Amino acid sequence: MSGIRFGAFVHGLNPPEELFAQARRSEELGFDSLWTGDHVSFHNPLQLSKRYSQDFTPLAERYGIIGTPSQCAEQIERFVQAGCRYFLMNPIAERQDQRERIETIAAEIVPRFRS
Repeated sequence: MSGIRFGAFVHGLNPPEELFAQARRSEELGFDSLWTGDHVSFHNPLQLSKRYSQDFTPLAERYGIIGTPSQCAEQIERFVQAGCRYFLMNPIAERQDQRERIETIAAEIVPRFRS
């Protein structure tokens, strides 16, 4: 599936040295671009659910790609079939776990769309 591109999202609250390290690692992993936000956002639907005493899981499932790497790849495939050619990968994880999630995306999801 040539023409499919993947960008990685890193949280801008990290110190600059860590952002630079993440940028270098994202490039090594083969991501096409690196993105960061300019605002604080919530990254885990369970955190939102707890904070607001309601279940945000259905919202996250409707607007996010959630599950195992195989389940995520299947969900991405539906977007590819609909014509999407660029994906920004923003893992739902605590900041300290984000790097591991990006590594998993690079190793187990992105290669399925690079052939």
